[in-house]
Amino acid sequence: MENRETIIKSSIGYIAELMASSAITAPKTKGMDDIDVKIMYRSEFEKIAKKMEAIGKRDNLQFFIRDAGNLRNSDAIVLIAIKTVRADIRNCNLCDYDDCSDNLKHNSICTFNIIDAGIAIGSAVSIASKFNVDNRIMYSVARAVNELNIFERNIKCIVGIPLSINNKNIFFDRK
Repeated sequence: MENRETIIKSSIGYIAELMASSAITAPKTKGMDDIDVKIMYRSEFEKIAKKMEAIGKRDNLQFFIRDAGNLRNSDAIVLIAIKTVRADIRNCNLCDYDDCSDNLKHNSICTFNIIDAGIAIGSAVSIASKFNVDNRIMYSVARAVNELNIFERNIKCIVGIPLSINNKNIFFDRK
């Protein structure tokens, strides 16, 4: 017989994997591989939570400290990162540069990477929603992950999505 803790641990892992898979397979501009994903579990959170608190104190951002508490109470995090891959669409100019080579010279990000990330993030959180898993897209988690260099590749932007299975949504009524 499985108890509550075992059920939550098993379910959260499965749903996090489905979310990551959904982000990977979400439609991308010209089929570019510009999304990377990672899943982390509660036993791996403390380093990130401490970094969030340090950023909050350093930059006087109290919500980072609040979010660190939310993270510690979460069961898993799905991390979605944008890799710098340029779409190479002639005369696009959406990034405000003349062309992709000018964008590259300025080490900027391709606008299509941002669009792809939005679709991937939406796809991932829709999976959590379908399974009634509480989640919240958090910039604070992402910034800590970025400062800790958890992704190895040329990453421009990261989004952290903590997940929780509990009797009350831990991401609601936050102060």
